[in-house]
Amino acid sequence: MANDNITLSKSELQQMITDAIAEAKGNSPDFAAMGESIGASVAAGMAKSERRKVTFGEYQKKPHSTTHPDPKYPNGPLLTHECWINGDRAVTSSLNDREITFLNQLTHSGRYINRLVEVMFGADEIRIHWNNKTNDQRNEAAKMWRSFEDMMGQIIAAQVVEDREEEVLIEEKQARRAFGNSKATREAREKAGV
Repeated sequence: MANDNITLSKSELQQMITDAIAEAKGNSPDFAAMGESIGASVAAGMAKSERRKVTFGEYQKKPHSTTHPDPKYPNGPLLTHECWINGDRAVTSSLNDREITFLNQLTHSGRYINRLVEVMFGADEIRIHWNNKTNDQRNEAAKMWRSFEDMMGQIIAAQVVEDREEEVLIEEKQARRAFGNSKATREAREKAGV
């Protein structure tokens, strides 16, 4: 049986330990030096890419949203009435500027787009409703309009035509009802010879 005992002097043991420590340090990086070099590089990079300060006026002119690109209304135009779309309250943050403008242009109640969409216009609120519970109803609606904006454009176009027709009817009524121009007055004038 071999003898596994090794005898070393105190100085030899100390020399072996210092050699092992030096070898271990040679294999591992110096973290303090590495941290200093990384910090210097980051500081130099930050100094290079410093942005120009933007004035408040320049900032306000930039569009901040795809739904509200108008710099005059960064949060979108305001709704003139409280609006309900298929039972959900219309919020300006979820509507784009054209949709809000269309909602503000609604003037009266009615059924539109082949009577699929119902607009109920009240004193302080507007309710827009169409059936979309089943796939068939949603497909029928998709044949008629591409988006809410497209649907509102069709409704506003129909309301403009209705408003013009109403104005013509009112003008005709006013022309017939003008004082002194009724049928009875004309007949009396003819009899009198005036």
